[in-house]
Amino acid sequence: MRRASPHRPIGGRVTAPVVATLAHAVALGAVLVGNGFLTLALVLAGPPRAPRALAAVDGDAPPDLAVVRPLHGPDASGGRNNAALLGQRYGGATGFVFVASQAHDPGLVAAREAHGADPRVSFLVSESRLDTTDKAAGMIAAWRATTAPFIAFCDADMCLGPDDLAACMALFDEPDVAGVFAPALHLPSTVTQRLLAMIASGDKLITVRALERVGCLRLMEGGLMVVRRAALEATGSIDVLRGTVADDLRLATVLAAAGFRLRAGPAILHAQAACGFAGLARQYHRWMRCQRVESPGLLGLQLALHAVVVPLIAWLLDPTSRRAALLVVASLVWRLGLTAVVERSQLRPHGLRLGGWILLRPVADLLHFAACAAAFAVPSVRWGGRTYRFDRRAAPRPRTKTPPRWAVARRRAAVGPAIPASEFERAPEVQP
Repeated sequence: MRRASPHRPIGGRVTAPVVATLAHAVALGAVLVGNGFLTLALVLAGPPRAPRALAAVDGDAPPDLAVVRPLHGPDASGGRNNAALLGQRYGGATGFVFVASQAHDPGLVAAREAHGADPRVSFLVSESRLDTTDKAAGMIAAWRATTAPFIAFCDADMCLGPDDLAACMALFDEPDVAGVFAPALHLPSTVTQRLLAMIASGDKLITVRALERVGCLRLMEGGLMVVRRAALEATGSIDVLRGTVADDLRLATVLAAAGFRLRAGPAILHAQAACGFAGLARQYHRWMRCQRVESPGLLGLQLALHAVVVPLIAWLLDPTSRRAALLVVASLVWRLGLTAVVERSQLRPHGLRLGGWILLRPVADLLHFAACAAAFAVPSVRWGGRTYRFDRRAAPRPRTKTPPRWAVARRRAAVGPAIPASEFERAPEVQP
């Protein structure tokens, strides 16, 4: 009597033993590399960083600083964020620039009414361009309107502590430091935001700290980032922001490629606006799509070496295999334990607690994998009331029914090192 094969048919086809063995090997590699990287990052990250004392930078006194806040739409904080920004305790001369794309922008109008009498504050309306997002256009206009040797960019939804700017400026203690940013920790208020916090706060924070320690930090976050003017102008100009949605990633890529160093300051808490799953999904997809444009290889590795999905696929290909099932269980346990340690050692000192929600880490991993895959598959992102479209070859692709507001194409940066870039062209709008 012929002995039955231990491999069960899937979809009417029998999985060959060699395919199952190969799948197990790939899954083992994903578990070791994916979880091992985060474990190594946690070890290298060390304890949470305390703010450094502000020392003299490039002179006997703290240098002049210009703080730029791009505005778009109503101020959801009721003026609290702007007041916190103006209340920074920094020893050097500080000027503040509020910039918007329209003179009647609600955020700009509210800021002018509240702080128009402050001599440190100026208000600017940026020029709308076909090849630049409104935020990037505002950053470019404010950069050119100031002469300070250091320029800080702070998003309108960030509420800073009184010493956050001073802590970032203290890290410019060496001339090759070109950019400093404050990692943002997202305060969760909904189930979806708690899932997002495990990856967008915990994993991100230890990764940033580890990369900085080994000298490989090539990213910044736009919530609060400070740039040395001389360094960016040595690589070209602020015009590198044209044609990109990810202004923070673009600046980091340009500065790091030119040989300058980036640093991460003390983390700051970011209270996210309450929004549903769809809103957070669009936001997360935008983050991943921007990473797809600026660092496509890194995003591809996150898919190929996903420590949860890859072993799960191997188990589905061979559901009777104990080895495949063991890999899935081992990866889940490793990841849950790692998340618990990160939450206790890195997030709790900043006041961010996840508690029993850590048990939903596998769900967060699946959502992250879906967002990474969508960054390759879905050719558009939604941000600030506009749609940005990409195609697979990063070339403009018009619609036949309703033309998009923006069509997106990648190009090479005209100034500075050869890096991936993006170019926007506004399509004609449909008249009602």
